[in-house]
Amino acid sequence: MGKAPWLALALAALSACNQARPVRAPIATLPPSTLPPNDEGVLASIPGGARSYGASDFEVQVQGLSTVRTSSALVATTGSGPPPPPSLPPATATASPQPATPVRREMREREARLAFAVDDVAKADLGFQALVRAHHGDLEQDEASLGGRVSEATLVARVPDEELDALLGEAGTAWRLVARDVKMRDVGKQYFDAQILERNLVEEIARAEELLKSATAIADVMTIDQRLSELRTRLDQVRGQLQFMKDHVERAVVSAKFSAPRADEDDVAPAPEVRFFPNVRGAMAFDWRGTSAAYGYAGGGVSFTFPTLFGAQISRGFSVDLDVLTYAVDQRPAEGTTAFLLTMGTDSYSDFLGGGRRRFLDPFVGWRVGYAQTQGSGDAALGIVLGVDLLKTPAVLIPLRVEAVGMAGNAAGPHAALVPSLGVSVAF
Repeated sequence: MGKAPWLALALAALSACNQARPVRAPIATLPPSTLPPNDEGVLASIPGGARSYGASDFEVQVQGLSTVRTSSALVATTGSGPPPPPSLPPATATASPQPATPVRREMREREARLAFAVDDVAKADLGFQALVRAHHGDLEQDEASLGGRVSEATLVARVPDEELDALLGEAGTAWRLVARDVKMRDVGKQYFDAQILERNLVEEIARAEELLKSATAIADVMTIDQRLSELRTRLDQVRGQLQFMKDHVERAVVSAKFSAPRADEDDVAPAPEVRFFPNVRGAMAFDWRGTSAAYGYAGGGVSFTFPTLFGAQISRGFSVDLDVLTYAVDQRPAEGTTAFLLTMGTDSYSDFLGGGRRRFLDPFVGWRVGYAQTQGSGDAALGIVLGVDLLKTPAVLIPLRVEAVGMAGNAAGPHAALVPSLGVSVAF
């Protein structure tokens, strides 16, 4: 059976059920040739001049035809028939619940820094590694220093973002938390901007590849190929950035530092600081005056050596020396038998001869300036010092030195003296 009889029967049934419908003013009038196709895309002829169309939300009157709206079809009838009855109101259907629009996950990356005080750093290190594995994380760094007075360990891990809060809570319960810092950064704009750039690059690469297919000149081929290489490199970079941001959003960074308490820190005495070296020594002096024989003296002296002078570090130190001697050998002085020298100066080690780092036989050189008195007369004194530290420790020095002193300033005229000495210095 063809389509037309079935459509005619449907038209007749609808007309019989809707006799009371008032005629509605048409929205628009169209010639029959402009009617749109029916639901199957073909204009179907209906006996009596009627055509049926799919459900619509509007009414159209075709020249020579009147229209009827139903809940399932638009029916056109000849204008000579009775006005179409009103359609029955469609039954109100309960709307089926629509699935909720999925909420886009926030694009944020989180980083947590924790500091703990523990009794056993090694045990805490292993415990944190187990905690990271329990929360499906991966350990990226584990640095531990378990020797000496200070024991500490630093661990860096990556855990799924949804596991971060639980891990922080369990870590704060397992160990004594002394510091916590959790930072969040929204990377949503950067991520979606990178997605747009990726899409644009893909489209531009596709266009360039089409141009490359149609290019015939070698110069054009090389130019397009170079451009394609630049675009592909940029695309790889953008995709790498997208993957990097996605990974940091999906997996948070956790840094934990474990330190053992140093209860004895206040009881440990600081390293001693040398303020000066007092020195006691035995000395002799040989005083030459013109062509006469030397006058011999014997006695002792004290020195105070300071490591710095006005805040400046000196190689061996700044020294103040006092020597007191009396007549001992050779000629007896005609005027007074006592001599003394009060001088000051600096001593330095040689970088070519140990630089002050030798424990034994560490040589040094220095200079002295000051005042000397011999045979009852005073002189200005200027001298040089040559010496060697026979033994050198942080607390004790045993220096052997010879000081050559020139003296002048009284009526007797200038003269010189040689002053050898052996002493012991201790740190103070």
